[in-house]
Amino acid sequence: MSVSPILIGIAGGTGSDKTSIAKSLLQEYGDGEVPVIELDAYYRDLSPDKIFI
Repeated sequence: MSVSPILIGIAGGTGSDKTSIAKSLLQEYGDGEVPVIELDAYYRDLSPDKIFI
């Protein structure tokens, strides 16, 4: 019997434990079985000194 891959999307607001859920999945299934794509690095820096109008 073959096993099909599963895609799990974790969404929610700030402080909704998205990271905790992802870490729990990593612990349960192992680093080699669960790739994690973190999107926090894609947020644009909106610090006052970085905004150009």
